[in-house]
Amino acid sequence: MAHSHRSLTSGSSSSSYLSSLDRTFSTVTRSQVIGSPNSSAVSAVTCEPAPPPNALRPLDLGPPGYQATITLFEGTSREIAVYLGPWEIVGTDTRRVAWQCNYQGETLEQFLPMGLSSQVLPVTLHAQHRPYSNPAEMELTVIFREPQRIRYTSADGTVVHDEIIEVKYDFTSIEGSARFQSDVRQQDLVDFFDVNVIFSDTHSRTDSLTGAVRGLATIQRIKVWKDRSSLYHCITFYSNRPSSRRERRYREYLITDFQEELKNRDSKHNECRLAVIGRRGTAPNAVRAKSFSIASPSSWGRNKHKSGDRNTEVPQASMGIMPLDIRWLGIRFTMEADYRRFLDRWAAYHAADRDFRGIFLPQTHVELPSPAIQAREAYELDATELPTRSLPPTLGSLDETLTTEAEHAAG
Repeated sequence: MAHSHRSLTSGSSSSSYLSSLDRTFSTVTRSQVIGSPNSSAVSAVTCEPAPPPNALRPLDLGPPGYQATITLFEGTSREIAVYLGPWEIVGTDTRRVAWQCNYQGETLEQFLPMGLSSQVLPVTLHAQHRPYSNPAEMELTVIFREPQRIRYTSADGTVVHDEIIEVKYDFTSIEGSARFQSDVRQQDLVDFFDVNVIFSDTHSRTDSLTGAVRGLATIQRIKVWKDRSSLYHCITFYSNRPSSRRERRYREYLITDFQEELKNRDSKHNECRLAVIGRRGTAPNAVRAKSFSIASPSSWGRNKHKSGDRNTEVPQASMGIMPLDIRWLGIRFTMEADYRRFLDRWAAYHAADRDFRGIFLPQTHVELPSPAIQAREAYELDATELPTRSLPPTLGSLDETLTTEAEHAAG
């Protein structure tokens, strides 16, 4: 008992405890916790906690009815979430997305890269990133891999943010996300499919030495689009496994460039191959596909493509096409449902493109907005208010002369 009393009054066990408290509570002293050795009672604890270093910001649940959010200054103390409402695509050559923020007077603008609208590719992730959610919910997060300029202006006209960042939107509905992606590309989003690997005759599926999965892309999402001008269908995907740095990362192929019949199919592994039309052995580069790169966008205008006329050269940026560099494209789907749906709709896409027999409209065409038709109240005209029109003097005299001659002839 005496030993325990000495340990309490000596403060040997208390000193280590107080050493940790002093770092958090700056006003705590040992004399306030433990009394003098001669005292028989322990004094009351009095301490004033210091404010935490990073105070929590007020919780902002956002206004009702917002359609998407974007986070600016992410990962910093200035991080803010901007709530976005309706959007509008403004401009022709230098296009931008003008968002009307849900807080009155605020605007946010996303400046799209110069070039064709089809060269802008919004990316959504594979369902593997959220294995216990609905795969369609991955469309709620839209990412632009190519850094773009974002300008955010407050209600009083102050520019809060004007930097080039990797843009990422979080939408509140799948329909709103699909509509936004379609407006940005000017192509309607028709469908999407999750795939494990995409490969070709020039990009093998596995490495010959290690056996690791390679190909053109792994764990990506293929999307099917329908052009609003020509009504042709195309497929796009993000190539995250390029063989070189100069190789393009965004790939886009017209469905009409591939054969309608899918001969090479492996239902056991959910795999099929799309054979290119006219590419057997060393065939000429007659088949072309839309494709581009984010690494060197300035090269779009410099590269030339010769058309049928040898003396005519059309800039590649205005055509949006380049020679197809593969003979076939292999796809291994993640889920059997996606594999079956792709086989069923592949023939439907070909039938739609074949029946329409459309032609590509010029990519630089401008559609003028239709004038607003204002409804007015209907009213009846009085017969006396109808305007009366008389013949000119010369025609009036001629009419009288003809009438007189006709009466004489009849008499």
